[in-house]
Amino acid sequence: MRRDGWNAGRLWLWLELMGDSSVHRGAWLPAVHDDQAVLSALEGLWAKIWKSLPRHARIMRIGVTLLELTRASERQLDILLNDDRQRHQCEKATAAIDTLNRKYGRTLVSIGPWAPPPGGYAGGKISYTRIPRAEDFW
Repeated sequence: MRRDGWNAGRLWLWLELMGDSSVHRGAWLPAVHDDQAVLSALEGLWAKIWKSLPRHARIMRIGVTLLELTRASERQLDILLNDDRQRHQCEKATAAIDTLNRKYGRTLVSIGPWAPPPGGYAGGKISYTRIPRAEDFW
């Protein structure tokens, strides 16, 4: 998303539970493209969903989606949200991480510990909306 110049305006978290039920919540984002903003919103959604789950619920599948995408070059800031200083710091840190990973490999720098998926590389995913680039398969 960042590589192609997009911001997200909404985050959606969905959990499928054992027994054919599901739980979902959404959160507004102030047209962001940095990891910290998305992870902070995701943490808040997770806490809300966790409190609402039955005591012995078994999670079968988790989905996270970024919605309401807008071009980064056309960002409309919220005049009531005074986050310029923190937003700029987080965006600069994310840009630095992206630059290092693009130059030296996808997981050279990550936010938090990085571990390969069980069984190793899971393979490239099929894109139905665009032709994949080499970076999509790192």
